[in-house]
Amino acid sequence: MKITEAKMNDIHDQKEYHYIFYDLAIHKDAEKTIHAISKTYYFISEGIFYKQHEMLQEALRGKDYKNQASAIDHIADLNRVQLKLAEIKRDQLINMHSLAPKSDRISDLIHFHDEVMGLLLEWYKTHNLSKDKNHLDKEVNNDALWAIADDMRGRKEAGEFDTYRDAYRWAEKNISKKGLTITAHKLEREYHKAKSIGKVGDAKNYTASIPFMITRKQRLELKALGISESQIKELKPEEAQSILNDQ
Repeated sequence: MKITEAKMNDIHDQKEYHYIFYDLAIHKDAEKTIHAISKTYYFISEGIFYKQHEMLQEALRGKDYKNQASAIDHIADLNRVQLKLAEIKRDQLINMHSLAPKSDRISDLIHFHDEVMGLLLEWYKTHNLSKDKNHLDKEVNNDALWAIADDMRGRKEAGEFDTYRDAYRWAEKNISKKGLTITAHKLEREYHKAKSIGKVGDAKNYTASIPFMITRKQRLELKALGISESQIKELKPEEAQSILNDQ
């Protein structure tokens, strides 16, 4: 079965079985990296199978999609919708084919859906993601929380995330640990606790400059980072200082 390339200025009023394949597009604007969504349309018009690339790409301007990892998660959700639609239609076509086994058109439509679904499934395989969205899809990691946090910081430093907190939030959504709920706050706190006793980071002696209690100025700075009053109360002075030193 042949799928014809179509230009964006080609007009197709009668579209059947219309699907969109989403992917990540990355642009450089001066020193700033801009993430966008590219779209490829797969559809049938007047009995011909078409693939059409969109020239203009949808920018990811939302605060939750400002880095590559969160953008991929967003695109995965978009592609899941398309995959589900294609699966439903393919099942319907297979039922129709059982009633009309000699129909070449139905056979071609099934093959068309196989190609679209194959493309989407290959995207999930390439990005090491599951096509199904639920908690069982999370990556299992039974390392200590401070070690998981240290790994996420390494990924941030490699350019995958804009900030350490973005990395922690990604881990909160995508990593599970047996018997424990992972949160960005827990990862941040455990990392700085480990850092204060020399398990990770520079083995510096901070005791000379760390106050005996968290100061009012430090509390205000921590709140500006999005840390709540109840979370601040759980911090030791050296942990608070370590968090602020990171910024």
